[in-house]
Amino acid sequence: MATKHQIIAIYAALGKAGLRDEKDSIVGKFSGGRTHSVRNMSVVEAAELISALKEVDPVYHKENKMRRRIISMAHEMGWHIPGSKQISLARIDAWCKQYSYKRKRLNSYTYAELPRLVAQFEIVYTKFIKGL
Repeated sequence: MATKHQIIAIYAALGKAGLRDEKDSIVGKFSGGRTHSVRNMSVVEAAELISALKEVDPVYHKENKMRRRIISMAHEMGWHIPGSKQISLARIDAWCKQYSYKRKRLNSYTYAELPRLVAQFEIVYTKFIKGL
């Protein structure tokens, strides 16, 4: 069964997307027609629905755009996993926890907090580019 937090997240996301009136059909689609109740969804079904609803949310896209900007700058600075070309999100999170103005992980920043974090990271990036 879906967790209490998933149920709350689904209802909040449905409301934010203006899809509350279509809840039954949406839940039915994600449960394979098994149920129309959010409470009766499986944990996996609820997680998939939450992910899909986040895709519809324009704020979610704006947040991710700002996060991707930070990841892009970290990539250009060579913040990769050793022996790989894959970016080290652990290194970005470590930097955020130690130096960022809120001292929390990248994905913990809200939409309102992200612009300041991006500006702060751009300073680090500019210093890297200039070789300071």
